[in-house]
Amino acid sequence: MEVNGLGSIPNLQPVQQTKSATTPTSSPASGTQKINTTDELQISSAAEMIQQLGETSSLHNERLAQIKAAIKEGTYETPEKMEAALSKILNEIQP
Repeated sequence: MEVNGLGSIPNLQPVQQTKSATTPTSSPASGTQKINTTDELQISSAAEMIQQLGETSSLHNERLAQIKAAIKEGTYETPEKMEAALSKILNEIQP
């Protein structure tokens, strides 16, 4: 394939510069009206889920800090909690 420059393209027309879009403003002399435009934002369900995970994460971190403090103080492990943990483990093992 041989390219001989722009002259070899049939029906070629020069590109014309476009005018930039502007919003007319109200002026008594010109009689134009101002166009009000508004932007709209829609949050997807995935974005909402991510936001909820972030909120849940902060609650999780708060609870984790409470548990760590209780462990450090030696008040976290109670006989009731040990029994509950043992029951859960046994229920998972036994059919």
